[in-house]
Amino acid sequence: MLERVANLRSVEQSDEELRRSQERFAAIFRASPVAIVIRSLVDGRFRDVNDSFLKMTGYTREEVVGRTPTEVGLWPGSPEDDPMHVAGLVRAHGGVRNHDGAFRTKAGELRHVLLSLERIDLEGEACLLGFGYDVTDREAAEAALRTSEERFRALVQNATDVITILDAAGMVCYESPAIERVLGYAPEDLVGTDPFALIHPDDVAAVRGLFEESLRRPGVNIPAEFRFRDKAGSWRWLEVTGINLIADPAVGGIVVNSRDVTERREAEARLVHQAFHDPLTGLPNRARFAELLEVAMREARSDGRSVGVLLLDLDGFKIVNDSLGHEVGDLQLVAVAQRLVSCLDRGETVARFGGDEFTVLLEEANAEEATATAGRILTAIAEPVHVAGREVAGGGSVGVALGPVHGATPGELLKAADVALYRAKDAGGGLAVVYDPEMAAEALARFELELDLRSAVEAGELGLAYQPVVDLATGRLVAVEALARWDHPERGPIPPEAFVPLAEETGLIVPIGAWILEQACREAAQWADAATGDAPVISVNVGARQLRRPGFVEQVVQILAATGLAPARLQLEVSEQVLVEELRATSATLRGLHALGLELAIDDFGSGASSLGYFRELNAHALKVDRSFVFRLASDPGERAIVRAITDVAHAYGMHVTVEGIETAEQAAIVRELGGDRAQGFWFAKPATAERVRALVSASASDCSDLGPPPRPRW
Repeated sequence: MLERVANLRSVEQSDEELRRSQERFAAIFRASPVAIVIRSLVDGRFRDVNDSFLKMTGYTREEVVGRTPTEVGLWPGSPEDDPMHVAGLVRAHGGVRNHDGAFRTKAGELRHVLLSLERIDLEGEACLLGFGYDVTDREAAEAALRTSEERFRALVQNATDVITILDAAGMVCYESPAIERVLGYAPEDLVGTDPFALIHPDDVAAVRGLFEESLRRPGVNIPAEFRFRDKAGSWRWLEVTGINLIADPAVGGIVVNSRDVTERREAEARLVHQAFHDPLTGLPNRARFAELLEVAMREARSDGRSVGVLLLDLDGFKIVNDSLGHEVGDLQLVAVAQRLVSCLDRGETVARFGGDEFTVLLEEANAEEATATAGRILTAIAEPVHVAGREVAGGGSVGVALGPVHGATPGELLKAADVALYRAKDAGGGLAVVYDPEMAAEALARFELELDLRSAVEAGELGLAYQPVVDLATGRLVAVEALARWDHPERGPIPPEAFVPLAEETGLIVPIGAWILEQACREAAQWADAATGDAPVISVNVGARQLRRPGFVEQVVQILAATGLAPARLQLEVSEQVLVEELRATSATLRGLHALGLELAIDDFGSGASSLGYFRELNAHALKVDRSFVFRLASDPGERAIVRAITDVAHAYGMHVTVEGIETAEQAAIVRELGGDRAQGFWFAKPATAERVRALVSASASDCSDLGPPPRPRW
C-alpha cells in the first residue's frame, strides 16, 4: 500500500515537473523574438505559431493555424519553397540548420528567411519545429549584417548568445548551455552563484545599478556592456539585455541575453587610438592634443593656474627628406619623439602636431619654467640622430606661449606659439622664443602683405627693373639683371627684400618667377634685335621652389621658344643658400638647364656656408660675390684676401667673377685689382627701365673704354 502511494506521488511530481516545463516552453515560445512555427509532419498544417511569426508575415493567428503554407499564400513560387521538402533530412538527421528560404507577407512583399528545423513529438504527433529569422535587410549595412548574423547564430545555433535567468536577489537560477562555448563555464558551474563576483571591479557598481533599475521597471529591456571573467581568467566584454519577467510564473526571474563583443570592443579601442594618435611615432596627434589642451585650460581657469604650450619645429628636416628620402625622415621623427618623451618626465604631454612639428603641454608652468623645459628639449634634440647607417644633423626651434595671458582659447594659444616659433626660425633656428604681443602685430602685417601680394600677382601690379653689369676691363655693358618691383597702389613701392622672401615661402614665387622669366626674356630678345653690337645677357634669379617644381626645364624651353631669345643670352642665378640646402633635390634640374646651353651663376656667394667644392658639382659659368665683402674692401686686408682667393678659385674652374654692391670708384678699382671680371652696383648704374636699357644698347652707349681705369659708363 505504501509503495503504491509512493509511486502515485512520484507520478504526480513528474506530472508537475512536466507541467512546469511545458509552461516554461510556452512562455519562451510566446516571448521569443525569433519566429517559431510548429507544423504537422503528417499533413503539413500549422499547429501553432508565435507572435514574432505573425508580426513577420502580417497574418493573424486565425488565418494561419490549421492551414498549410500554400493555402495561406506564404510561399512565393513552386512547392519546393516549402520547408516540408527538407523534412526527409529532418527525419534522417534530427534537424536542419541554416536553411535558406523565402516567403511572401500578407502585403505581398517577398522576404528572405533563414530557417532552423528539427523534428519533435507533440502530444503523440510527429511535428516540424521551425525557427525563422528574417534576413532580407542584412546587406543594408555591414554593421546591421554583423548584428543580424550574430543574433541569428545565437538564437538558432546557440553559439554566441547566452541566456541567463536571475532571481530577485541577483543569483543565477538558470544558465543556457551556450555559456560553455562563450565563457568556458558549464551551466552547473554558475547556477546558484552570484554573477556579480565575476564582473570587473570597475563595472560592478554600474551593473548593480542597472539590475536595480530592472527590478523597478518590469517588462522593460535594459541594455548594458561590461567585462566578465571567463573560466580561463580573462576579461571578456559582454553586450547584455535584461528584462524583468519575475511576475511571469513561467519564468519567475530576470532574463538576461548576453553575447561576447570583446573583439568589437578591442577593434573600437584600436580605432579610437588610431583616431587620436600618430601612427608613426605613437604620440598623441593634433586632435588629441587639442582635446587635452581644452581640458587643461578649463581647469586652469578655475584654479587660477597658467598653462604652457611649446611648439617645436625641426631645423633642416626638409633637407633630410629631399636628400635622403622620406624613410630616413620618418626614422628621424621617431628618434626625436623618443628623445622628447625621455627628457620630459614631469607630467608633460608630448604630441606630434603634423609634419616635423611637435607640441608639448605644460599643465602648470610660468614663463621661466616653460623656457627651461624648452631648453631641455633643444638640448635633447641637438645631438645628431643615427638612422639607417647615417648621421643626421639634429636641432630645432621652439615657440613658447602661456595661457591665458597669451591666449584665452586653445586656438589662440597655439597661434601665439606658432608666431613665437616663426620668430625663432626667422632668427636662424636653434632657439626658444617666448611669445610677445608685438609679434602678433608683425604676423598680422605679414599676413596682410601676403594677401596683397596675391592680389598684385592677379592684378598684374608687379614690374621689372634692370641693373646693368659691366666688364671691368672695358666698361662695356655685358649683362643686365632683372629685378622684381612692386608699386603698391596704397602703400607705394614695396622693397624686394620685403616681398621676395615672402613669395618664396608661400609658393607665390612660382607664378611670379614664371612671369619674370618670360618678361625678361621678351625684353632681352628686343634688345638683341636693336643692338648695333653684342647685346647684353639677361640674368634672372630662380628660387628653390622653382627648381624643385617638376617641368621647370620644359618651362624654360617654352619661354625661350615663345620669346625668340637664344639660350646663350640667358643666365639663371641660383643663390648660394639654395645650393647648400637644395643641391641634391635640384641637381637633375640644374643639369637639364645646363644642357640647354644657357649660363648658370652662383649668386650671393659668401653669404652662406657653402664650400668651393660646389663649383665642380654645379658646373656653373659665373660666380657673383656677395655685397657684404665690398663694404670693408678698402679698410680690411683680410676681406681683400678672401675676395682674391674666391676669384682665383673661380677662375681655376673656368668661371668669370662678378662683384655686387660697388658704390665707389675706390671699391671698383680694388675689385679690378683683385682679379674681378665684372661689377654691379650704384657706382655704375642704378636699376633702370627696359626702355632705358634698350636705348643704351641701340646707341652703343655701353662702350666706355675711353674713361680710363676703372671705366665707368656714362649712364
